[in-house]
Amino acid sequence: MTIHFNNAWMLYLLWIIPAVATWWFAIHKRTARALNNFVAPELQRKLFPQQKFNRQLWQTVLISTALVLLLIAAAGPKWGEREETIYQQARDLVIAVDVSRSMLANDVHPTRLQRAKIDLVDLIKELKGDRAALIAFRAKASMICPLTTDYAFLRQALDGLSPNSAPRGETNIGSAITKALEAFDEEDSSHKAIVLISDGEDLTNKAEELAKIAGEKNIPIYTVGIGSRRGTRIPDKEGHGHYIQHQNKDVVTKLNHDTLYAIAKASGGSYIPVETASMTSTTLGTIYRDHLRQVNARELAETLRTRAVERYQWFLFFAIVLLLAAAYLSRGRIGRKTETQKPLPQKPNAAALTLILITASLSAAVAPVSAQDQSSNTTAEVQQSTNTVKSAVSETAGKKLPPGRKGARCAQKLFKKGKYSEASEAYLSAASGVSRDAERDFKHNAAIALVNDGKYEEAADILRNLALQARSDDRDENRALGIAIYRSAEKLSSDDAEKAAERAELLREAGEAFKEAWRNTPEDRDSRDNVAVILPHLAEAEEQAKILALTKEYEKTQAPQL
Repeated sequence: MTIHFNNAWMLYLLWIIPAVATWWFAIHKRTARALNNFVAPELQRKLFPQQKFNRQLWQTVLISTALVLLLIAAAGPKWGEREETIYQQARDLVIAVDVSRSMLANDVHPTRLQRAKIDLVDLIKELKGDRAALIAFRAKASMICPLTTDYAFLRQALDGLSPNSAPRGETNIGSAITKALEAFDEEDSSHKAIVLISDGEDLTNKAEELAKIAGEKNIPIYTVGIGSRRGTRIPDKEGHGHYIQHQNKDVVTKLNHDTLYAIAKASGGSYIPVETASMTSTTLGTIYRDHLRQVNARELAETLRTRAVERYQWFLFFAIVLLLAAAYLSRGRIGRKTETQKPLPQKPNAAALTLILITASLSAAVAPVSAQDQSSNTTAEVQQSTNTVKSAVSETAGKKLPPGRKGARCAQKLFKKGKYSEASEAYLSAASGVSRDAERDFKHNAAIALVNDGKYEEAADILRNLALQARSDDRDENRALGIAIYRSAEKLSSDDAEKAAERAELLREAGEAFKEAWRNTPEDRDSRDNVAVILPHLAEAEEQAKILALTKEYEKTQAPQL
């Protein structure tokens, strides 16, 4: 019988055990001598019970033997053989990249296209057996690399990606979807997915219809939006400082997230707004782990493999038994329970407190739009519950806030003190390095804190991103988004033409958010009532904006000419 070790180097540490045992035994002897010098032998027999054996010696032997067994278990001993059936599983993934001239805009460093290529390298590292294909598209889509597990070839094809990789013309996202569907070579679609990276400028308007076809085939499309919503100019290939012009005006390209969101929703996928961010939470590798691994993998092959049997469990078991025996011999071993102990009072749950604060904030924010009597009752109940909670964290102002649950508890304290701006920053700091669900909860809380602080535009940006990235089992953020946008519209003046037009647009967007919330949850009466309340305000705001615009345009025109 041949014995193998997974970590044979651990056996070199065995020499430490005799050294530690000798040191431990020497310490015991020195302690005994010191006790003899301090207490007379006759008095020791009265103070300490007589022992029939040397407890310290046996403890040393038991612990030393247990440590030897633990090191052998850590080395991973294996002997004997057994046959196992190995199943290889994989997914099929088609990556479609927009290589149009707008992807050369530098609102994302160094350019939108280069950023997409850099992040795709991160995605390729996460594939681990999945097949992937690469498509470049402009007016038409071109297959750059077919489905393959040769990731070196895939990266080589990715490095050569440029605007010349696809025919010139108006950007046609629908062509990319069609080409991606053709790239899959089997009828079974349960293990397939499409990743589409673009700035969303589709000049043919056929993408959503083709996305529905992909959805009918159970092939989700995960769209990734890159670029700025404000827009930027497109550099000309002639040289530095020159930009593409049309009719002597610079062409401005913007991220059209509505198109990408519609494609993802129609196909059953998700929209990921990378935009101009450079955080690790928005890389394509992270997106793969969060989204694409939910796609079922298919079984490609099965093989019969003979492998050695792991035997570390035996050594670990006997090591634990010996350690328990050594603990029993200890003078400080656990005694028997002499009386029934009452359970300690539980502290309020942090997650429950978070929900209380969220409910209170939303109730206060929704009052101008929905029923006020419900808002006041909820706020009173929440205030009463919050007053019973004792603060367990110190003042966080001026200190670096920790991430995770600890940071969330600091944010809760700031929220209760009315420091909403600092609470929002604390929640956003806590949202780093946590699970996706916890990150969404903390960002939602940050938005609610901003609403209470009167920073409705910033709150709307956070809630808008949460709504765009939502999955079917996530909390619907559209109602909270509508509240934040409505509040933002209220702040705008209705006496200025531009402000009045902006106010009307915000009211329209708030109404759409409430409609989406009502559509997702038909039993949500508050969202339905909010839509009914906004409609007359929207009509009034649009009429006021139109009057002010006409007044501004013809204010210097004489009455007969008018």
